[in-house]
Amino acid sequence: MLQMPAPKDNPLTPEGYRPNQILAGFLWMCASAIGTGSMAVLAREMALHGSHPFQNAFLRAAVGLVLILPLLRHQRVSLRPTQPRLMFLRAALAAVPLTCTFYASAKIPLAQVSAIAFAAPILVVVLSVLILHERVYLRRWIAVAIGFAGMIAILRPGSAAFELGTLVAAFGACAMAGVTLCVRLLGRTEPAERMVFWATTGQFLFILPLALSVWTWPGGTVILLAIGTGFCGTLGQYGLTRALQSAEASVISPLTYLRLPYVALMAFFLYGEIPDAWTLIGAAVIIASALYITHRERARKGKAAVPVQAPPS
Repeated sequence: MLQMPAPKDNPLTPEGYRPNQILAGFLWMCASAIGTGSMAVLAREMALHGSHPFQNAFLRAAVGLVLILPLLRHQRVSLRPTQPRLMFLRAALAAVPLTCTFYASAKIPLAQVSAIAFAAPILVVVLSVLILHERVYLRRWIAVAIGFAGMIAILRPGSAAFELGTLVAAFGACAMAGVTLCVRLLGRTEPAERMVFWATTGQFLFILPLALSVWTWPGGTVILLAIGTGFCGTLGQYGLTRALQSAEASVISPLTYLRLPYVALMAFFLYGEIPDAWTLIGAAVIIASALYITHRERARKGKAAVPVQAPPS
């Protein structure tokens, strides 16, 4: 198949993305990593002020919904999805990792929460085989197995370090893999603003019953922290969606791992937390496996002759 020639005044990279799009993807991914990491820190602060994690997750979703509405009005984005069933699934799944993050952040070290969350890209490979029937070759399966070994090193089942918080964080990583798969499919037809709106709406509606079961009226400090989590969480979600639409995922995905050193530094300065050796080893193994899987995916796609075109904006 012949490739589409790029205009001389608007050159494209070999992957089909303009240089300014790749730069935007890098910046959006950095903003997403910082936003998501900051949300976890603020979630810990809310729990330290006596507010239940379920209530905190709901307040974050409520604030996020208020924040996204002006953006939708400014962008004049239609809220009607072109893939309603898949959008509903993504909205329902989005509530799970948010709730798990808020719960785990209140129970276990923050660096451990972030490290476990990095297993999501590895789980995406498994879901892609089971749901999309994608073909995965031996080397990627080996990388997946190594990544799971890293996750086991962090969780350490049967040891004193294994507790409900680590199990909840792992469950959140599984749900995040489902969200990532939905975003990959929805990104072909849905604008970022629409996806963020429905994800935030889903979080608001599905976490509401949990919040009501533990509800106490929050104080002024908790409300301020909730506003912060809403802003940071929306930035993380919107930034990730825009990043994946701006540039090839294999190019920008390594930047998402900036979240771990950022969260580790914040946890050290604020709470004196120092990640243990098993967390650091497991995180290194998971990140290395995820990066290798991303590299192999990019190499596989590079073998196919496809038209070069700009991604949907």
